[in-house]
Amino acid sequence: MEKLHEFARYDENNIRISYYYNFNYRAHNENQNNDKSQWIISNEEILSIFGKTVEENWFSENNAHGYGLYLPTENQKFRQIGRNEQTKFFVARFIPDINDKFEYHGHPCGKQKDISKQNFGNIGLTWVQKGYISPTQLNRLNRGQLK
Repeated sequence: MEKLHEFARYDENNIRISYYYNFNYRAHNENQNNDKSQWIISNEEILSIFGKTVEENWFSENNAHGYGLYLPTENQKFRQIGRNEQTKFFVARFIPDINDKFEYHGHPCGKQKDISKQNFGNIGLTWVQKGYISPTQLNRLNRGQLK
């Protein structure tokens, strides 16, 4: 069994909530279906994105999916994290395991169905308020057109 990586945050009642990340090696496999997204960053960078997602509580109230950006520099400008044959991806999507709602795996995403307003909620607006993305970039994300 793969090692789970634990990240925790405290809720508004100061109760500790732990989240666990389990690598999905299908999202690292170059030999799979060309339509599937592939990470182009290291495992350490993926864990950093997941850690920030947990710390900031960037989880959808609708379906518990987490969303994160790769913010590698002090100026906090996001960068590309994945690709498929046709598209560059800039957003990480973390999905809870069907058997354990606090165990997650992730993949790069950018298609409109993955980042719909219904699933994405106010997370994108938070990113705009913090200066991570512009309002124009958020509109493109919501349409699955950020390049």
